[in-house]
Amino acid sequence: MKKILISILLIGFMGCDKSDNDSRKNNENPTVEKKEIKISSENATKEISANLNINKNPINKMIPVNLKLSLKYGKLNAEKANIEMDLTMPEMTMPKNVIKLKESLPGIYSGDAMFTMSGNWRLMTYVNYNGKKYDMYFDIKVQ
Repeated sequence: MKKILISILLIGFMGCDKSDNDSRKNNENPTVEKKEIKISSENATKEISANLNINKNPINKMIPVNLKLSLKYGKLNAEKANIEMDLTMPEMTMPKNVIKLKESLPGIYSGDAMFTMSGNWRLMTYVNYNGKKYDMYFDIKVQ
């Protein structure tokens, strides 16, 4: 009986190891998680749009990730905007976890984030550009 149980456990461990290797192979060259949100401004002829790039896929809890937000106003780079992101989980009440994004290139804003738990996260994004405020969000999954 002990030999059968040990054999079953070894087969189970060997199976887990193989799937771990397969998942590592799939993540050796991960694609970048991209989300795009477009929000119409009060002026109907122009709109602000954002594209969020996250440098890790999958996104893991307790490992810092760099967020890059490309911001456009119409076809122009939206330069000199003030951008804050409030990182929250929609399924639960959480304390404020706000990061400020800084402009690294014209219309490109970046900042580092840390997600403390696995699950669904919402990045509430508050943009102040040319005296107008725009709110948008990005939903991501953290492992």
